[in-house]
Amino acid sequence: MKCFHLLSIVWLMAGCSEPKEASPQDSGSWSNTDTGTPDCVPGGASLQLAWPMDGEDTLDWVIVNYVDLNTSPYEMEDYTGALNSNAKVYDGHQGTDIGVSSFREMDADTPVRAAAPGRVVWTADGYYDRNTACISYEGNGVTLEHDNGYSTFYTHFKTGSVAVQSGDWVEAGDIIGMVGSSGCSTGPHLHFEVRDPDWNVVDPFLEGLWCDAPVYAPPLGLMDGWVLEGDIYAYPDPWLDPPPNVTTFTPGQTLVTVHSMGGGQADEWFDVSIIGPDGVSYGSYANVIDPMWRKSVWYFTHIVTEPLGEWTVRFRAGDSPTQDVLVEVVDGG
Repeated sequence: MKCFHLLSIVWLMAGCSEPKEASPQDSGSWSNTDTGTPDCVPGGASLQLAWPMDGEDTLDWVIVNYVDLNTSPYEMEDYTGALNSNAKVYDGHQGTDIGVSSFREMDADTPVRAAAPGRVVWTADGYYDRNTACISYEGNGVTLEHDNGYSTFYTHFKTGSVAVQSGDWVEAGDIIGMVGSSGCSTGPHLHFEVRDPDWNVVDPFLEGLWCDAPVYAPPLGLMDGWVLEGDIYAYPDPWLDPPPNVTTFTPGQTLVTVHSMGGGQADEWFDVSIIGPDGVSYGSYANVIDPMWRKSVWYFTHIVTEPLGEWTVRFRAGDSPTQDVLVEVVDGG
């Protein structure tokens, strides 16, 4: 006997905060997201920007909000000209929100890097970093001032992760903190903001400031997959703060698989296969999506059967790399 359920939760992460006041860390192994513009040097009079997070779009991070270019209340527009419900913004948003899969990724430390050389002019640290609602504007973060008078603002950092202090000079690629969910935040992400010398909001996508800008509508990517047992609604927050994978089951128990994904366009697909120790698939559950332009979480359920032994739970999403989670099915007697 098998059963199947499907749920989609689309996260529109809040990313708002206000700068207050703030020894550079090694840049380590770092490069821009691609070599599409090899002559672009972060910084300079036009403030060219390197991407502030490691990894790949929709696999390691995904943009969940852009700058709202329409200043009228309840009217929204992103840099592509998309309006209101079609715009990838929320009303009044002043930066770019870059989300990670869940608190698992945050707990493992996800570096935030300086997007351009600059002087640290403000830092804040010590605020609670596991918010799932906008209950306070006081979050952890860093502001850099650049040679052309522009400023970049990074916020929602993990508590205790701010790696610089006021007066420090940092280079592009230096680690300045770790992704968190402090302040006005509904999940772990970086809020990145650019301001001109008069403190006006600047949209780095509209102004072409990125050395290698991520695409607006990326293909579906598998950010993470996890395995739980029983009633998914019995967990406090299985979507953003999943417990460790359940790795042992007995026949008759309910195995729950959760996909955390970024991006996606119409007619892309994702699925999970439950493969027994004999190599046979005892369950394959799939779904074709409608346009899904930020970050989403879906789940399937499967009733565990024999044979006993090591099983493979294989997550797939579009053309992104698969992810396997191994579980053991044991005799329940």
